[in-house]
Amino acid sequence: KLLAQIALTEPNVGRAVDLLESYIKVRPGDGQAQLMLASAYMSQGKHAKAASLMQEALKAADSPQYRTVLGLSLLQAGNSPTGADELARAYKADPKQTAAGLALVTVHLRNNQLDKALAAAETLAKANPNNPTVLMIQAYAKTQAKDMEGARAAYEQVARLDPKLTDAQLGIARLDALSGRHADADRRLRGLLRAEPRNVNLLFELALLHELWGK
Repeated sequence: KLLAQIALTEPNVGRAVDLLESYIKVRPGDGQAQLMLASAYMSQGKHAKAASLMQEALKAADSPQYRTVLGLSLLQAGNSPTGADELARAYKADPKQTAAGLALVTVHLRNNQLDKALAAAETLAKANPNNPTVLMIQAYAKTQAKDMEGARAAYEQVARLDPKLTDAQLGIARLDALSGRHADADRRLRGLLRAEPRNVNLLFELALLHELWGK
């Protein structure tokens, strides 16, 4: 198992898979090894195989970690409804399963279930108030729900936590543009471009802003 961990960090996923498969044949009840193997399968794009492994693991123990990996693998395999159900069960059983919560928000947004997305994002943010990734997805959910004030507050909190995170500043600039504050958006985008003059995304956003602005 230690050799597999080393192989994963190299990264040599194929070698890790070979080692873990051999290890689990001898110690089939090692949950940590099963989680490692399922994650390795997912890295290889073998999502159905990862799901099957977690389904077997759940027969021995009902673990929120198993359900999180099962839900993620099912989503990647194209089984969105069942994957979302597993993620919801995992997150309800253990709110520390942040990956399950983030995936749930994404699924709800994709299905245009804004109320569910906002509720899940709010729960995540309360449990992880200093996690930029969580706050970014909360800000995006609020933007989709047309809660511009709430979205701005979330983006600004991310910017305070990580001033170098371009996506948070970009989110604020987009909100300025949507609110008709084109000059503010222009200033923010030009400030970002001074730090990252070759950032194609920022140049594109600036071009879109000027088109919207009529300049």
